[in-house]
Amino acid sequence: MKTCIKQIWTFSVIVMAGFMVGCKDDATIGALPEPVDLTMTIANSNLVMGENLDIIFAVTDDKSEISNEDFNIELSLQSADIEKPSILFENFPSQVTFNKGEKTKTVSVPVIKQGISSQHFVTLNAYVRSYKLNNPSQTFTVSDYHYVTVGIKNNSDNTVKEGRNFVLTASIDVPSEEDMVINVSANEEEKSFYEGLPESLTLSKGETTVESEKIQMVSSQDTKEDKVLTLKLSTVSENYPLKSSEIKINRPDLDTSLDPIPVRDERYLYGDPDMMFVSAANEKAVLEWGQDYYEKMEVGDPHPNRGKVLPENTWTFYSAYEFHPISACVKTVTGPMGYTSDRYPRCFADQNTGAIQTAGGCDNSRYGWVTDEGYLRMITLKEGTKINGETNLQGGGKPIGTVMDFGTSAFYACKHKADNNGISSTYEAQNLRIYPGMRIETRARVRGCENTGMLPGIWLQGNEQVNGDPDWNVWPDFGEIDVMENNSTKLPKNVEVTFHIGYQTPGKGDAHNPTTENGVPNFNGKLEEFNIYWVEWANNETVICGINGEETLRLVKSKIPINARWPFDDEVNDQGLYYILSMMFLGGNPPSANKFAGLTTDQVRAKNYDWSNSPVPRMEIDWIRFYVNSTYKDHDKPYRKSTFY
Repeated sequence: MKTCIKQIWTFSVIVMAGFMVGCKDDATIGALPEPVDLTMTIANSNLVMGENLDIIFAVTDDKSEISNEDFNIELSLQSADIEKPSILFENFPSQVTFNKGEKTKTVSVPVIKQGISSQHFVTLNAYVRSYKLNNPSQTFTVSDYHYVTVGIKNNSDNTVKEGRNFVLTASIDVPSEEDMVINVSANEEEKSFYEGLPESLTLSKGETTVESEKIQMVSSQDTKEDKVLTLKLSTVSENYPLKSSEIKINRPDLDTSLDPIPVRDERYLYGDPDMMFVSAANEKAVLEWGQDYYEKMEVGDPHPNRGKVLPENTWTFYSAYEFHPISACVKTVTGPMGYTSDRYPRCFADQNTGAIQTAGGCDNSRYGWVTDEGYLRMITLKEGTKINGETNLQGGGKPIGTVMDFGTSAFYACKHKADNNGISSTYEAQNLRIYPGMRIETRARVRGCENTGMLPGIWLQGNEQVNGDPDWNVWPDFGEIDVMENNSTKLPKNVEVTFHIGYQTPGKGDAHNPTTENGVPNFNGKLEEFNIYWVEWANNETVICGINGEETLRLVKSKIPINARWPFDDEVNDQGLYYILSMMFLGGNPPSANKFAGLTTDQVRAKNYDWSNSPVPRMEIDWIRFYVNSTYKDHDKPYRKSTFY
């Protein structure tokens, strides 16, 4: 039942290349030590009893084809599932020697043949004493059997609204060695909710996955409340047991009444908030991704405004980031620790500033990615991560390259610099202008952060901070809008909304910071659900924030203190505002360690990880949409008109 699913991590070791030449009276010293790249590969990331963990080390440096010195590689195992993961193997070695002159070395460690009763995530760490190693770790699973997982395609939440189609999938980590039949059945009283539900799925020999035809969740005017449905699963296979004998499916009902408190219900803005927007340019790719429930949008289309909470005929569609996992919306990026992601969201860049990297390094290639469902998922983990990009030594920050104990995610968009205003094919974060007359909506949820010491947030800041005017480029003189911040210790289930502006004298700090310091009224308990957090830069004298169908905080120029200075003006910030998503650390301090023990990036990215119940602190963004009214203008300053929806 072996396979060859190769996962590769590259790291460097310094191999001594010095040597002595000449006679005993005239010796000369040879070359100094040269860095040699060593690659560690594991041949199978999903192991079961009786199989082997094959670890392959190979020199892969253009300057050297072989090792020119003996060196020892120390190996260790970690797991959050089992105290001593080495007991899963027969004689797991704590050290192996890579010999001088070798190009490759394979270490084969057998998994025990009996005694394993569940699946364990295990991380293999390699270390060479006195040498530099970059990210020498790999996570894999060790189980009693290769389990078959049945779920809903591109839907880790197992949520299907009435009237929607869905597809069941059955998958296994290795090619099946037999034709395998998985029986599917609904409870008798729930059969009427499905149309096209198959009686079984057949996973053919040699295959790793099978999909059903489309199944419809039937609409019904007779139901007025959300339901949780159950599909029963069974199989007669002894070699490939099912991971679970049932699937719970959440069925939101479209006919449920609006919440009487508008701040608690996103349907005041959209009748179907999770319906994606799709451009004509991307429609074909979205269909190939497997989505057929969407709305085609063009510039100028009216805001849905389902609950009539916005002024009629005011806001029209301008642009959106919908986070489709298609080539027009994602790209490949390599981060500071050498990890390469092919799910980095186009239109964004790394917000790797000193303010973000107080207790951990920002590495969006590892800790932020567009999911199969079409979300941008941003996480924080207890994992060594380098500080990269900007730093803030005067503010107590660490130098670039410092390895911190945590890794985190932070992005920005719409950042324009005065010396980089041309239409650029490489600076995708410069893709539109945020000016007065614009409304920005972000549909997001925060999970796993409660009491961790995290501070996930959605912000806007003035672009003048990057444009060199000393009167406006020190925080918070250029202006900051905290559209949403979750102080996970003070307000574990609620959010704050805050404005920050400076004094009349530049560089003197925070002169005025009105906030919902005790949380948004009536919102407590809604944080882990999707909500629409919005901001309107109404004009040069007014900025408004809100959640779902309700305004939460308003800042008006005429009402600020006399010693404060107004930054939300398109003459002060003549490049506009820019947009930030961040998983920050509360007070700049490390989060609560007990919430992160044993979690690694590879573990949370593992195929069978259950994100619906994951303990990992995260913010998930479904979409970001931009609307404008008749007063909006871009001041004839160019921007990259790419289509990201």
